[in-house]
Amino acid sequence: MLVSPGSMNNLVFPAAFRDNIWRKPGDVARYARLSTIDGSGKGIAGPSDGDYVDGSYIRLNNVQLRYAFPDKMLKKAGMTSCYFSIIAQNIFTITKYKGIDPEIADLSTLPRARMITANLSVTF
Repeated sequence: MLVSPGSMNNLVFPAAFRDNIWRKPGDVARYARLSTIDGSGKGIAGPSDGDYVDGSYIRLNNVQLRYAFPDKMLKKAGMTSCYFSIIAQNIFTITKYKGIDPEIADLSTLPRARMITANLSVTF
C-alpha cells in the first residue's frame, strides 16, 4: 500500500506511524522525519521505499456447512427432507498490516462486512 507523507491523500495516518516519526536530534523513532524537500534540497521529495508497508495476510473468506437429518428421523416426523446450513463470509484475517484491510488501498473505502447466514429447509 502506498501512502505518501505530505500529500493530500494522507488525512488518516495510523497512530503507530504518526507516533514513531523522528522529529529532533536524540529522538529514537522507527520512521524518518517527514519533509517535502528531497535529499538535494531542491524541491518536492521523490519516490521512496519508506512509503511501502507489509500488506501480506492470510484470510479465511468463505465457509459453508450443511447437515441433512437422517431418513429415520424424517419418517418419524412426517417429513421428506430436512437440512440445516450455515454460510459465513469474511471470517477472519491474520496480518501484521496496521491499516483497515490489506486488500483495500483506498483509505476512503470500507472493508468488506462479515456475514453469517443460516438456513433451515423442511419438505413434507
